[in-house]
This record gives sequence, structure tokens and C-alpha cells, in this order.
Amino acid sequence: MRIRSGLLVACMVVVPLIAMFSHRLPPGTRAAIVDFLRRPPRLDPVRPVPGAVAVQPPVATTPAASAPAQHVVPVVAMSTVSESDTSAWQRLRTLGAVALDCRPLQGGTGHVATCRVPVDAAGQLERVFQATGPDSTAAMDNLLREVVAWRQGASDAARGLLHL
Repeated sequence: MRIRSGLLVACMVVVPLIAMFSHRLPPGTRAAIVDFLRRPPRLDPVRPVPGAVAVQPPVATTPAASAPAQHVVPVVAMSTVSESDTSAWQRLRTLGAVALDCRPLQGGTGHVATCRVPVDAAGQLERVFQATGPDSTAAMDNLLREVVAWRQGASDAARGLLHL
């Protein structure tokens, strides 16, 4: 009964808390947690043999500077489209789009363009848009079409509420 109760509490409390606050963790912490969870548990039961002497292996001391540095590259820096490549890029920026990105799809079958657009004035809530195309320019143009249609639909809905 205690196991079921613990599982129920985990599902009702812990899982929603993780869902609500996981985006606030730094990327390095998130990667470490995922790595820890994916690693299989190590069970090395070592039982001492009576009369045996335990020998500790020497600890290798390497300076931290010799370890390879890991660099985190922001998504925007890995974009395959620069601002000068397309007018859709500037137009999306004027519409308030942030985190613009355009990358080739795996297998070289086209490109995918993504962006986030703030929904509220404070920028606390954002909507994610994604569009594909045969090349980067077409993908960005399709993304622009989606954002403009959403903006126009949002303004039409606001006007409709005013007439009620």
C-alpha cells in the first residue's frame, strides 16, 4: 500500500513540478540530469575475502586545465540563413519573432525554419512556429506566412470581442 501511495504522490505532485520548472534549469544541469537518468545503474557488490588486504589503486591527478573544454553553441549561431539572405528574416524580426533558426533537414530533403513569437506584452508566454521548405528561403517565407496569418487571426479575434 505504501508503494502505491508513493507512486501516486510522485505522479500527482513530482511529475507536474518537474514539468512546470524544468525550463528554468541551466542547459548544463539539464544535460547532466539526462545523462544520469540514461546511464544504467551500476551494481558492483564487492565482498571482502577474510584475511585479504584491500589495496587502493593510485589516484591519477590531472589538472582541470588539461580536460577538454565543452562549448555550448547557441541555436541562433548555428543558423544556416543570415539576415542578409532573406527579407522574411527582417520581416519576422519586425513582427517580434525571437530565436529565429533555419536548418537543413536530415537527409538533405529540405530545410526547417523555427521561431518564437511573444503572445503577451511582458513576453512571458511565447508561441513556437515551425515551417519547412525545399530550401532555406522557402522555409523562411512559409514561416513568415504562418506568423502573419496568426497575427491577423489574433487581431481579428480581438476586434470580434470588442463588438460583443
